[in-house]
Amino acid sequence: MTVLPKAFSLLTSFALSVSFSSALPKKLTPVLTQRCAPCHGPDLNGVGGVFPSLMTSELVKSGNMDGVIKFITHGSPADSHSLVKMPAKGGHLDLGDEEIRDIAKQVIELAKVYVEKKPSSVVSNVGYFKDRFGPVVSTAIETAPVVAWPPAENASERAKRLYQREKKLLAQLQEVGGKGYEGIGLEDLSKLKSKDLIRPSDQIQGTSTNSPKNEKPSFAIDDQPATKYLNFDGAGSGLEINIKNSLVNGISITSANDAPERDPKSFVLSGSNDGESFVEIASGSIPVSRGRGKLKTMRFPNGKSFTNYRIVFPELVGDGNIPMQIAEFELLPKLEGSPIDDLSKEATKLLGQIAEVTQRVRYIVSRAHLVPLGEDRRAGMVFDSETLSYSLGWTNYQSLKASGMPFAGAHGAAAVVKDSYNLFRTNMLPGWAKTKEMIKKDPRRQPYKSFPRMGTLPKDWAHFKGHYVHDGKAVFSYSVGEGNVLDMPGIVKQKGLTALTRTVQVENPTSSVMLLAENDDSQIEKTDKTFTVSLEGRACNFSLVDFSKGVKLFVWENLLLCEVPKGNSRFKLAMWAGDPAYQPAVQSAAGKAEDLSKFTKGGPAQWGDPITVESELSDDETNAYVVDKIGVPFNNPLEPKMRIGAFDFFKDGKTAAVCTWDGDVWIVSHIDEKLDKVTWKRFATGLHEPLGLKIVNEKIYTVGD
Repeated sequence: MTVLPKAFSLLTSFALSVSFSSALPKKLTPVLTQRCAPCHGPDLNGVGGVFPSLMTSELVKSGNMDGVIKFITHGSPADSHSLVKMPAKGGHLDLGDEEIRDIAKQVIELAKVYVEKKPSSVVSNVGYFKDRFGPVVSTAIETAPVVAWPPAENASERAKRLYQREKKLLAQLQEVGGKGYEGIGLEDLSKLKSKDLIRPSDQIQGTSTNSPKNEKPSFAIDDQPATKYLNFDGAGSGLEINIKNSLVNGISITSANDAPERDPKSFVLSGSNDGESFVEIASGSIPVSRGRGKLKTMRFPNGKSFTNYRIVFPELVGDGNIPMQIAEFELLPKLEGSPIDDLSKEATKLLGQIAEVTQRVRYIVSRAHLVPLGEDRRAGMVFDSETLSYSLGWTNYQSLKASGMPFAGAHGAAAVVKDSYNLFRTNMLPGWAKTKEMIKKDPRRQPYKSFPRMGTLPKDWAHFKGHYVHDGKAVFSYSVGEGNVLDMPGIVKQKGLTALTRTVQVENPTSSVMLLAENDDSQIEKTDKTFTVSLEGRACNFSLVDFSKGVKLFVWENLLLCEVPKGNSRFKLAMWAGDPAYQPAVQSAAGKAEDLSKFTKGGPAQWGDPITVESELSDDETNAYVVDKIGVPFNNPLEPKMRIGAFDFFKDGKTAAVCTWDGDVWIVSHIDEKLDKVTWKRFATGLHEPLGLKIVNEKIYTVGD
């Protein structure tokens, strides 16, 4: 049950997150994209005030060629006031004099024609979560399902036996295939090759020459996954390979070492016997690589042999003008009769048997508190009041759909669906625990196999208290053990970056562990102060940007966790997509961890003036029982559907509180003997379908949270 003091609605905890745009407003040359854009931003206009703009630099704008060359060669001078000093040659020690002069010339020419765009003063009105929903939207939200494998301790004996068979089969693959098959999973084995038809010495060329010298086409067939082929043309680029006349029935692609957004998403393979007239052999999608250095195999029917093969990648995982890259590409023959073929067939059979015992668990957060972020409210973080964690978050609103209450006015599927383009997720595990091991020992019930564990954590483990709203901010309040936590989400934007972060304030007599994210099947990587987690082949970076003594991030198994010492702690965590090297810019943009207690005292009124409605006294003077009609503001500026759930009166008998299905609480005033001045004032919003309401000691209680 939720209690709403009449002065303000309870809302606690603040989160903030960060993401970067990698789209170029216009194409830079490969040398600028590779050497300058990683630090100075995709338009060379700086990142977050930390990595300075080359387009507005006084030195560059002056056109002083010798001065720019000197700066590139020697780096930032000793008296530089930049937060991040540029090293000699920007850290690219292989830069020669001719290339430095070329970079200086190009930058000066771009700066001459550069016109800085002023931010638009118009705030977008589109999107599902407009201002009328308030700082919090309480609803159910669903994303892509989780497959429960390997089997848990309480799984069936058959599931455990199948898991042992899987491990034995993969061990046999190592014996038969050797080191070349390390890291191969069961699904990949079911589609696996026995031998690559391409030799490293075969003739190969890119679909263009728009590649760095150390990432050229030949590295795609050198049998060295640590190297890679990169093409700045991005989507639509590829390779042409000349081999011995062969029949191809499959291809395999190994993802490169970084930047998962550059991975190919689809392919078109064509063949030719003269190198000029190509015939399409096959096309299709490429599974998302859940980690770096992952092998993906695509099989297809084909009855014609060729000497020349062309592979093109029409789509990439990421959006915008970004390069394409792969570590390895292979053309595959049929498998019939080989030892690998026998293991592959066994893997296919075993996958079918595993599918019979595995359950795809719906990733549905039934008690979600969605916090829309940004001026257009398209970014978001989802706080789960049952697990007390942020179950998922995003800065890219693609795949976001809202169809249930209160968006479309009807029940059915989950009210909000966000299948993909999420930065992170937690697999709905407990958000806090006394030890790291307890994070994976969720004590809640799982009454339905296809649904996640449901209900709240034990009250002595953690307990949700509510949330505060203060001047557009949302702060969640909950307890962890004997301690109390305030936790706040939000968003900041500066030149070249959009920042999502999370601020946490803890008072706890004992130490605790906080869950941040679950990783896919690859390892969580650490670069200096930044941890990188993979989800759906996309990377999300986590970094503490301000923190008390003893607070630190660490990795345990496939989880990214935060250690919080006993006593009072306050810290701010940043999350962003893209390059971990942006950490200094993120840290500068995010700022210090705020004192969240000042946001728990109520803030400015949010919902405007009271709305006057026409009401009607009964003119029946004969009967003892008559009905007076109190008007309802159905067509009001705040746009909610006024589906009333319950009401109750305050002590004066002339003022009532009314709750609605859409999650609102309204105060109705001047319910007197005349009914000529009845007004409605929205008091709170963002509740979970509060269909019941009761006033006790002048405080409003609702059914919901």
